[in-house]
Amino acid sequence: MRMKISLVIHGPEVIDSGEAEIVLEKLSCIGEVEAQLGGAMGKTAVLDAGLENVINISRHLKPSACIESFFETSDLVCLLNRGKTPETGMIFGAKVASRLKDPEKKPLIQIESPGCTGGKL
Repeated sequence: MRMKISLVIHGPEVIDSGEAEIVLEKLSCIGEVEAQLGGAMGKTAVLDAGLENVINISRHLKPSACIESFFETSDLVCLLNRGKTPETGMIFGAKVASRLKDPEKKPLIQIESPGCTGGKL
């Protein structure tokens, strides 16, 4: 049985840079991946990249709500973001995590600015 991995993608930058597609491909090597846009700002970027059949853009949930819904169905949840700097991106991730009712229900990993110098897990 393959691991079920959920990916919450936040913001247009990580999509426009091509990083979201690369992360999706890499995660697909280790499990079954379901991706959802968290927030509304990246919807046009998903459409422009032709990823609307890969990244669910039908729901308009905040990133924390996406994560909580994935906690019910996934083995691992990842938050993918590209902040203006890796540091501001990590601050964003901390704010999202602080809104979770049970942040340790399932493993949660933030993938921050994966294509940038200083990107972090």
